[in-house]
Amino acid sequence: MLKGFNYPLTPEGASTLSPAPPWHSSADFLDIEFWSDPSAVVALLPAGLDLDPCAKGHGKDWQFSGENEEYLNPARYQYREFFILVGASFKGRPVSYCPYIFVDNDATLARGWTQGYEKRIGQVFQTRYYAATGKAGLALAPGSKFAASLTAGGQRLAEGLVTLKEPVITGRNWDRGRRQSPALRAYRG
Repeated sequence: MLKGFNYPLTPEGASTLSPAPPWHSSADFLDIEFWSDPSAVVALLPAGLDLDPCAKGHGKDWQFSGENEEYLNPARYQYREFFILVGASFKGRPVSYCPYIFVDNDATLARGWTQGYEKRIGQVFQTRYYAATGKAGLALAPGSKFAASLTAGGQRLAEGLVTLKEPVITGRNWDRGRRQSPALRAYRG
């Protein structure tokens, strides 16, 4: 009997691309909200979704793990991801739709396919935030600049730059009391 959560399946199951759920993740995010060309978004939406021209580009620097300390194999279970979420509505309720998602690691590619995300391999880079700040490790403070880029198949597909206008408050409830767009509220659950 062959074993494994994803292919390749083997007698021991040790070659599977991704561990079985549950999965645990930790990440640095660089999220950029923008207004999209409505005609471009309409062309991407599946039937049943109505247009909201708000969109987001997301750069993520991830660490993920299953139940067996996979984080101790960082070459396998660290990855970067870039995806686009476009705002839409379904039966009058705000939703986000993900037409494009790129990752730089085959373990998360397989995991994404299992979850229904049509992930592709790409090269994703973003400015990292470090607790030790300085000229190479920027603080989450006004004037700091953070960037992300996506390349796939030798072509630059996306890039973004954010300059902070106010301090970023980190922690679980960083956005409590702040006004959020309907697409952001839907994305957060």
